[in-house]
Amino acid sequence: LLTDDHYIDTEGAAAGADCGQPFNGALTTTPESRVRSVPDFAVTTTVSKVFHKFTESSLRPSSGFPRLLIIDDEYANRFLLSVFAEKLGISYDCARDGVEALKMVNKRHHTQEATLDTNADRHHYELYIVDYQMPEMGGVETCKKLRQFFDENDVPSSPLVGHTGYSSSGEIEQFYQSGISEILPKPATFEKFEALMKKFKLVV
Repeated sequence: LLTDDHYIDTEGAAAGADCGQPFNGALTTTPESRVRSVPDFAVTTTVSKVFHKFTESSLRPSSGFPRLLIIDDEYANRFLLSVFAEKLGISYDCARDGVEALKMVNKRHHTQEATLDTNADRHHYELYIVDYQMPEMGGVETCKKLRQFFDENDVPSSPLVGHTGYSSSGEIEQFYQSGISEILPKPATFEKFEALMKKFKLVV
């Protein structure tokens, strides 16, 4: 059993598209001085390590049709955002880069067409969180492709949120020009994540 002094270290855990899957990270005791606390979570100041305080609800998948798509190549980032989403009761999917994300979006759209389902909420994500730097297809190109897909397929134009640790004004401006509505800075905190979910009405 884990005590309140133990955290699950996700560094080195195998990456997977399912950001809520159980992982094989090492268990470690982390001094409070090394972490920055947020409600029910402890996150180091480096993005490469994420410590999730063990609770009874850890890693339980959300129910319902996924409303949020988290697009990030780093397992630790996908994991942290998925835990925040679970805490707020928001159902979600994860993609490891823009290529995988577009395949998922396209599949959901064509599922709606095939079933003649008129309820768009069941087949389109209400919000996308997109990492800036990813292999295969980065965040800027991913956002442009998503906006193009929305326009060409008469899909609801859901908000895109850029997720980045970059502070360069040129990079941030490039991200906004690609079609994002907001920036979620790295490392993400629960407070900022919750504020975004309220702003875009995924929670009240």
